[in-house]
Amino acid sequence: MQTTPIRPITLSLREITFRREMLGWIGATHFMLDPLTDETDGLFAALRCTDTVRLRGGAVVPSPVFLVAPPGYFVPSYQIALDEQFADSLDLVVPDDAALLAIVTQRNPLERSTVNLFSPIVVNRHTGLADQFVPASGEAESGWRVRTPLPVSLVGGGEGGPTC
Repeated sequence: MQTTPIRPITLSLREITFRREMLGWIGATHFMLDPLTDETDGLFAALRCTDTVRLRGGAVVPSPVFLVAPPGYFVPSYQIALDEQFADSLDLVVPDDAALLAIVTQRNPLERSTVNLFSPIVVNRHTGLADQFVPASGEAESGWRVRTPLPVSLVGGGEGGPTC
């Protein structure tokens, strides 16, 4: 199933439940998607975990929050092909059933920030069921990276300064 990830984040539900723990976060399955602006169809949102979460080393992380945005915002030509088993596990029938979210890692200075285009979060926009899609191929074969630098147009540097 090919996805069309350029749309802003629009879900019927703000509650998101991962079908398995979020990668690297033990116990992280229940989340709330909170828009960062008052706009209904905002580009950026906070994905806030409502579970007690532990890292692999055992450290407790209270309510981790991830900055997310549609991957097509960073790369308009972005597409991924979900395998049939993955799409079925989220009850995705047609591409419009899926909303894609990319995790943005903010760094200081902003120019060092990155976005994960290799393994997006795929959400059934009708049910809120989600999972992080990891392609069978590696970064080189897929063409996408876990730590993709933010486009220069988003982090500024021109006359108007930062825009992100």
